[in-house]
Amino acid sequence: PLIGPGEILVRIAASGVCGSDVLEWYRIKKAPLVLGHEVAGTVAEGGAGVARAEAVDWNAAHEHDVIEILTTDPDGALRETKVWVAALDGRGYVRTNDSRWFQNLVREPNAAIRFGDAEYPVRAEVVGDTALRARVDAVFAEKYPFSMWVAGIFGRSGGVNCVAFSAREP
Repeated sequence: PLIGPGEILVRIAASGVCGSDVLEWYRIKKAPLVLGHEVAGTVAEGGAGVARAEAVDWNAAHEHDVIEILTTDPDGALRETKVWVAALDGRGYVRTNDSRWFQNLVREPNAAIRFGDAEYPVRAEVVGDTALRARVDAVFAEKYPFSMWVAGIFGRSGGVNCVAFSAREP
């Protein structure tokens, strides 16, 4: 189908039958339409003027030694911080102590990351799951063995906080 400005085309993956679909007064009014108006899918195409988040290739980010995290300080100033990054299960992860940029993410989880020649809008989520945190720690230890060893000498683990990133709409 053709889409117009400000419209999106959704590729439907599943459709559920809603309670209203089984009510006679609703079905008769809608016939001969197909039942199931609660759908889940992905955006296949966007018309003119539709903003779309570009998917972050976390494997490509993982190939970089560092990426930049762009957050906003409480006074509104932009903070650009270089951090180590690791990819695991299709998401990006960083570790930190109680840094200013971490405090910014806790206050406002919408941020951006930059690596290569691109900048991506992301949403941050503090990782509380200890099993996931252990897996992330193992990826960091494998990617940055010398740096993690040095950090261990000084009683630092590379960060007590773990943050997961996912793409978000701009």
